[in-house]
Parts: sequence; C-alpha cells; structure tokens
Amino acid sequence: MARLVRQQRLNADVGYHSFALQESDDGELPMPFPDDYESGVFLNGFPGRLDFYSGGHTHTATLIVEV
Repeated sequence: MARLVRQQRLNADVGYHSFALQESDDGELPMPFPDDYESGVFLNGFPGRLDFYSGGHTHTATLIVEV
C-alpha cells in the first residue's frame, strides 16, 4: 500500500503557456528547460526534468507535489 511521505505546495510561474520542474543543479542536466520544449503537449518528460503545458499564457499555477 502506498504511503504519503511528504506533501509540498509550490507556486510555478507560467510564461508562454509553459513551466517545468527540474533538478536544482541544472548544470548536470542533459537538456535544461526550455531545450526541446514541445508546445501543446500537457506533460513531457526528460532525464531530471518534467515540462508542463498550461492553457493560460502568463499566470502563477499552484502545484501540490507528493512523495
């Protein structure tokens, strides 16, 4: 059975319909955001990075991240 270990609320600044969650040390990433970002795709995964597409152009999105 899955067990919630941690939950955190984050604000993401959305610009040009997009935002990403990525490793904090982006120097270690093979492709930091926005390299290879694909507009119109809701979720696109890369090593150490998740890209999200939003219906709104520019706004702040509230995310709840659970581990």
